[in-house]
Amino acid sequence: MILSLPLVVYGIGTKLYNYVFQKEYRVQLFYKPWFIYGYFALALIYWLLRNIPAVPFNYLAPYE
Repeated sequence: MILSLPLVVYGIGTKLYNYVFQKEYRVQLFYKPWFIYGYFALALIYWLLRNIPAVPFNYLAPYE
C-alpha cells in the first residue's frame, strides 16, 4: 500500500484536473505494459526482501 500512495495521489490529481478544467487528459504511463509489469516486480521484490530475517532487511519489516 505504501508503494502505491504516489500513484494514487497522481491518479486522483489527474481526475480532479479533468473534472475542474473539463479536459480529457489521460496518464499514458498507467497504460503501458512495462509499467504494470515493473510495478508488480517492484512490489514482489519488496515483499520478498522484507521477509528475510537478516540485518539489512529487518528494517523493511514492520516489526523488530
